[in-house]
Amino acid sequence: MTKIALLIGVSEYGADITSLLAATKDVEAMQRVLLNPEMGGFAEIDIITLKNPDRQEVEDAIYRLFANRQREDLLLFYFSGHGIKDENGKLYLSNCNTRKENGRLVKPSALAASVLNENMNESKSERQVVILDCCFSGAIARDMIPRDAQNLTSIGNYIFRTAPNVKSIADSVSNYAITRAGKTNFLICVDYQGMDNKSFNNEFVKAIKAAGGEINSTECDISARDFNPSAVISQAVRSGANALVLGLYVDKIKQGLAVVQSNQGQLTVFGSPTLFTDETLKQGRGINGLIISAPWYPAAFPNSIFPEKAQKLWGATVNWRTATAYDATLALIAGLQRTNKRDQLQKVLHSPDFSVDGATGKIQFLASGDRKDNPIFLVKLQQKPGTNEYVFVPIKS
Repeated sequence: MTKIALLIGVSEYGADITSLLAATKDVEAMQRVLLNPEMGGFAEIDIITLKNPDRQEVEDAIYRLFANRQREDLLLFYFSGHGIKDENGKLYLSNCNTRKENGRLVKPSALAASVLNENMNESKSERQVVILDCCFSGAIARDMIPRDAQNLTSIGNYIFRTAPNVKSIADSVSNYAITRAGKTNFLICVDYQGMDNKSFNNEFVKAIKAAGGEINSTECDISARDFNPSAVISQAVRSGANALVLGLYVDKIKQGLAVVQSNQGQLTVFGSPTLFTDETLKQGRGINGLIISAPWYPAAFPNSIFPEKAQKLWGATVNWRTATAYDATLALIAGLQRTNKRDQLQKVLHSPDFSVDGATGKIQFLASGDRKDNPIFLVKLQQKPGTNEYVFVPIKS
């Protein structure tokens, strides 16, 4: 039996796609884990790493990983970078040359996830591990077109999630905004070119109405060609809005933050975990007071050693994305300690007696594949006293 790993990290992109500084560091960290004889036990020669590769390099490497293998070979594919969907909702893996035009993916500049699926299906290896640290990663399920991944059972019973689903996020933010912050009329801004963002909009509409709030009639589509955030904010205020909800994915962070800056404090702004980034903190003064949800932040788990270890491992401060990806890996390891068979592993993870302690607390899964009792916290962007720095401060429940 041979153990082979392909680790890909893409941090650098063009001007129209947000950089992901930690992606290449993720590759380095994963490589250290795999080389550790007590953890991965991989030989150094059998770990291929690609940092900021182009499309052809990615496709060639995937082919070489899965081709000419034996039944008992263990093949591990790891990708950290942007997962991007086209206008039909199909998943693509990004590379250093991936680009967009008019807000839409230029398909030849990225690699369709179906290429990865095809290589996996054609390989003789029956021991394949795929770890995707990217948006829309659940769409790797064979022949599945990504939508909102709200109901995991609709896309197969081999999909598990350690991060909260959109409904949970919408419920927590809406309840706080209405019952605690006293907001009543909500302007919702999304990217209507993305079907996932439409789902976000739908979940927030339902959650806000269920909590007793109203939806402002002003349309706020950040992907519209003639989109003018200042004009949209002014129209919403005139029609009674006192709150703004941003429902965006990571590839639209820049546009979303531009909306918040144009708001100039007129509306209280609420957002999804997408906005929990260093880029948000750098905007500082222009978006002070922004309230977002997050499944993890260091102060929420004061006795956890994860933040300190992560700081040493990655050489930078980590956020909820790293924490939930780490927990997904822990759950997978714990499951594999019980069985290395794919069908049995699925049963182990679904089992009521399965649990593992992770960075975000106790990890157990519901029959749907969603996490049981998934924690969600609310944090507020505030200026650090006596400095020009901004930090996320927890909101007490």
